[in-house]
Amino acid sequence: MKYVFDTSAFIQLFRKGNYDREIFPTLWDNFDELVRVQRVVSVREVRREIDQTDDLAFWSKEHAELFYEPNENQTRFIRELFVNPHFQGLVKHKKIVGGGREADPFVIACAHDISGRVVTQEKNKPNAPCIPAICEHYNIQWVDLVGFMQKENWKF
Repeated sequence: MKYVFDTSAFIQLFRKGNYDREIFPTLWDNFDELVRVQRVVSVREVRREIDQTDDLAFWSKEHAELFYEPNENQTRFIRELFVNPHFQGLVKHKKIVGGGREADPFVIACAHDISGRVVTQEKNKPNAPCIPAICEHYNIQWVDLVGFMQKENWKF
């Protein structure tokens, strides 16, 4: 199973004081192995959302091959997704007007395309246009960061 990481999951993992490498070396050994074999992937738009001045930005530049560009299947899925007026709220108006980045539809489309599982820190709000609700609508598996570790049977 491949895991498609959302920006929020990467931020949670890399944030100082959460899972520091010197305190959680086993976690990072396990994570680095999944990265090495490309079971942890993401999308180009997530890389664009990442703050370009922190450890995560440095890491993302070193692992650019993990950030997939959208393919034809994924762009078709995104078009179909936005036919549903309810899911159009996934892209926040403020981001559209302000020229901000919005990776969520690309993360979902990538997971759909590769039969992967989305890893996100977003909470499920069943009537809201959020990653978990849309994943459930399309029968795409999703977990948060701790759920990802549980699915991999990591013990610390």
